[in-house]
Amino acid sequence: MTYAHPEPGVSKIERDRLGRQQVFVRRVGNSVRFAPTIAGLFAPNEAHLIELSREALIQYLTFQFYPAPFTPIKGVQKFEPGESLVYDAEHRRVKSRAVKPLLTFDGSDTSNATQTLLAAVRLAIQRVIRAFSSERTGFLASGGFDSTTNILSAVSLGYRPILLTAAFRDPEFDESAYAAMVAGHCSLEHRLTCIEPPSQSALEDMVAGATEPTCDRALIPTSTLFSTAAADLACIVSGEGGDEIWGPPRRWSAELDELGVDASLARAYLGRISAASLSLRGQLFGDLGMVNDEFDRSIKLVGTTFERSGARTAFEAAKALQAATWLPDNVVKKDIAAAGRQGLDVEFPLADDEVVKILNTLSAETHRELSVGKRAMQVFLESHALPALVERPKHKFKVPGHVWNEARLFTSLEQAMRSGTSELATMIGVEALSAARASGELDSRVVWGLFSLDAWYRKLVRKVRESNDSGAVELLVSNGAAQVSMA
Repeated sequence: MTYAHPEPGVSKIERDRLGRQQVFVRRVGNSVRFAPTIAGLFAPNEAHLIELSREALIQYLTFQFYPAPFTPIKGVQKFEPGESLVYDAEHRRVKSRAVKPLLTFDGSDTSNATQTLLAAVRLAIQRVIRAFSSERTGFLASGGFDSTTNILSAVSLGYRPILLTAAFRDPEFDESAYAAMVAGHCSLEHRLTCIEPPSQSALEDMVAGATEPTCDRALIPTSTLFSTAAADLACIVSGEGGDEIWGPPRRWSAELDELGVDASLARAYLGRISAASLSLRGQLFGDLGMVNDEFDRSIKLVGTTFERSGARTAFEAAKALQAATWLPDNVVKKDIAAAGRQGLDVEFPLADDEVVKILNTLSAETHRELSVGKRAMQVFLESHALPALVERPKHKFKVPGHVWNEARLFTSLEQAMRSGTSELATMIGVEALSAARASGELDSRVVWGLFSLDAWYRKLVRKVRESNDSGAVELLVSNGAAQVSMA
């Protein structure tokens, strides 16, 4: 998190663009504390100061995760992915602040970059396997474009990776047959883990292992799969980054192409990806004015990302947004949390720096051509005689409600709010929440997101009370360093 700077005595604090690391910030009197976890910002005798932020919770139910600079806790902010601060030798002044988003569209190359992109993936995989060995590296396998591209790339290099697949008993959600097809095609060892409903305490432990909660239920099968892999593997190769870097923006449709790269696009796109609609957020918080004010802040955050990316079209702007926010603060965070609990490393070849550099050199037309339908991956799979995978219906990785006992978790949360034992009762109207559930307006993402936040918060307070060392970097700063406050 803290790095030496070429200038003598100068300190640099930085968060990587992919979101492998977090940098949380808290001002305490004349000091600013930096830590890779929120717990690290608080001493044991400060546990009573840890409070949830109502404004940030509104952002959470909009984005499905906490977008920087927001965090769940009042008075705590975080660096954006790619953000850095450089302090002078006395730590009393910020010399510079910069944010470098993952995708920055400034290229004009119109050549077909498929082979160049795939070569970059092979190099990334080669580095991983050389570091951990083929026998100690597992590849996630769903039978989809992303994981199969990783697997075939490894096989083309002469490696024999072990394939790991999460299976569900419900055929509507199960993808294991497609993963078995890839394993059979390549004659690879294939390990299936059937995902059964964990206990509520096990779910709470999964959530507590993350630096922040999210609304993504995929943490459950990911955590279960990684726990079975930890016995004899050291590294997991994930296909995450495939959607965000190689594909089109989430929930994209043609009418959005008509919008400019401006607030109108930000408003429309946020409306599509939100976990809770604007009207539902108003009902839950009982203050439509406050919710509208926070939505305006959301639009400004999105607009800033659009501007920094240099996006030339609405399509590129939305894709830059998901690469700068959804990928690091939701997707990568999930895999990092699941791997960290088991002492595993996890790697993302499809989001490798070289892959991103190549995409950033392309013209807007070429970039879109390769993104729609993940054309670059499609060509690769077709060349390996796997037409069944190319022609299969698009099957997003989803988790059945019974696997995480959705109804039981909602009832438990509702009871905790009614009894006042959940901090969420001070933020959200329990009657409005129950009514939204009864009417079917409450998305399962919101149910999981609120359960995760409640469990994560309780574990956070307990952890701080029981800790001995915060592990924070604390700098004594003057008013000139107030730039560290990013809100």
